[in-house]
Amino acid sequence: MRQRKLEMEKRDAERVKRMAQEAKQRNAQNEEKRKQADARISAALEQNAELLRRKRQAFEQKEAEAAARRKELEEVRRHTYTHTYTYTHTYAHTHTPALTHA
Repeated sequence: MRQRKLEMEKRDAERVKRMAQEAKQRNAQNEEKRKQADARISAALEQNAELLRRKRQAFEQKEAEAAARRKELEEVRRHTYTHTYTYTHTYAHTHTPALTHA
């Protein structure tokens, strides 16, 4: 019986040692997986930041172009209005044929 008890204790000790080794291996594997996941997350965040930067740049460029178009249209409208106003209020009154000859 004593022999059997010694064998059981020996097997238990081997099992505990094996479990400790397996736990150590799992921890190392989990640490490596964690590092890989962190690297993927960092890469995704960098890509997202670059995409947002490009989108913001494109938006700002479109806004600048739209502002320039608005300014040009305003200049054209102001010039057209001034020209029309000047023409109708100066030329029309000075070059209207007299209606007294009719």
